[in-house]
Amino acid sequence: GPPLYLTHPSNGSRYPVRVLGPPGPATVVAVVPCEDLSLRVRWRPPLDSGAFDTSEPVVSYMVQLDDDPSFSSVDAAASLPGLASQHTFHNLLDLRPYYARVAPVNIVGAGKWWVLGRENPVAITAIRAPDPPRVVAAWACGSGEVCVAWAAGAYDGARPYAADEYK
Repeated sequence: GPPLYLTHPSNGSRYPVRVLGPPGPATVVAVVPCEDLSLRVRWRPPLDSGAFDTSEPVVSYMVQLDDDPSFSSVDAAASLPGLASQHTFHNLLDLRPYYARVAPVNIVGAGKWWVLGRENPVAITAIRAPDPPRVVAAWACGSGEVCVAWAAGAYDGARPYAADEYK
């Protein structure tokens, strides 16, 4: 709202009063898989910094990942400076779905969490690149031709299944 003024009861002098609150939620949060077993969380600053004139800056951001959409047991967390706009979480579990949220913080406290997907949280999966194939044999198989046979690497990029999952 507009600036507020306190009027001194005895002399009528007016003094400006700053009304501060926690910031609004971060905006445009995105989560993308990157590198092996890493997720990058990106965001934009909140539209509401907590002061009517946006004079109170966001001093930090809290960023969290969890495999539970209610964030009951946070799997990874980071606290970043107020000018930050992204963070990459590394060494996550392969093919586990993660939910992400971001909250800006000013001198009053933390603002509301912005969860990817808002009311219907969306999970993003950390992935790992497949292992390279192992060359088994190469031989001349014709004039100017080489034939190559190989076996797939130990990890093909998909979750290995236990035998009883096919029942």
